[in-house]
Amino acid sequence: MIRWGLLVLATATLVGAVDSWWGAPAAQHSVPAGPGVLLVVCVVALVAATLAPTEAPPLPNPTAPTDSSRSASRNGTRRLETVRQPLAPTGPQRVERAPWIRAAPGALLAGQQAEAALRDHLVRGLPAGCWVLSGLVLPGLGGDIDLLVVGAPGCVVLEVKYWAGRIVCGADGHTWARERRGQVESLDDPAGQLQGEIRALGAFLQRRGCPLSHAVGGMLVFAHPRCLLEVTACPVVAVRPNQALDVLRAQTRPVLSEADQVRLVELVVAAQPSGWDRMVGLQRAGGSVERH
Repeated sequence: MIRWGLLVLATATLVGAVDSWWGAPAAQHSVPAGPGVLLVVCVVALVAATLAPTEAPPLPNPTAPTDSSRSASRNGTRRLETVRQPLAPTGPQRVERAPWIRAAPGALLAGQQAEAALRDHLVRGLPAGCWVLSGLVLPGLGGDIDLLVVGAPGCVVLEVKYWAGRIVCGADGHTWARERRGQVESLDDPAGQLQGEIRALGAFLQRRGCPLSHAVGGMLVFAHPRCLLEVTACPVVAVRPNQALDVLRAQTRPVLSEADQVRLVELVVAAQPSGWDRMVGLQRAGGSVERH
C-alpha cells in the first residue's frame, strides 16, 4: 500500500507540473520556481515508491492442511499435526522433507559405521555363544536386516537408525516426526519397518520347516549421538546403543535350544547372496568368527 500511495502522489504532482508549464506563455517556458519544485518532488516520490518495501507474503501455517500434505497423506506420509506432542520450532517453518533427508555418501557411511560399532559392541558384551549376524537380506523383504542376534533367549532383529534431532512418536505408534536445525519433517515409520522385518523373518523360517516365529522379536536402536527421543508410544522397544546390550542381557529365560539356534542361523546364512561377507556378517560372542 505504501508503494501505491507514493505512485499516486508522484503521478498527481507530475501532471500538475506539466499542466502549469504547458499553460504558460512561450516566453516563460523555462521552468519556473513553482513547477520546478513540483518536478523535484515528483522525482523524489517516484524514487521513494521504487525503493519502498513491499508487504511480505503471509508465512505458511505448519499445521494447516495443504494440497501437498493431503497428497502426502494419501501416499502414506503422516501429517505433522497428528503427532502426539506437537513440535515447537522457532522462526518461519514449513512441513516438508528437509534437505538432510537426502542421504549423502557421508551420511550413509556414518550410518554403516554406527551399525558396525553396535555389532562389535554386542559381540564383545553378549553371553558367549550368541550369534550376531549383520547386513542380511531375505526373500520378500524390500530392504535388509541391519543386525540379528540369535541366542537361547530367542532371535532379535535390530533396526539401527542414525537420525539426529528431536524424534517424536505419535500416540498411534506409527506417526513419526523430527525437529532439527529449525525445520520439522515427517519421517517414515521405523516401528512399522521393524515389524515388517520380524514378520518376514518368521515367514521365511516357517516356509523352510523351522516354525520359530514365536521366538522372534525386535528392537529399534537410535544411534546418533545428538538424538533426543520422545517415543513412549512406540509399539516396539526403542533404545540408544548403550541400552541395547542391557536389554538383550536381561532376557535370560531360554526359548531356543542349541539345535534350534544352529538351524536358524544356517537357514539365514544360506539365503544370503554370494557377495555377502561371511567373515563380517556372521560372528559369535566371545570374539570368535563363525566359519562353518
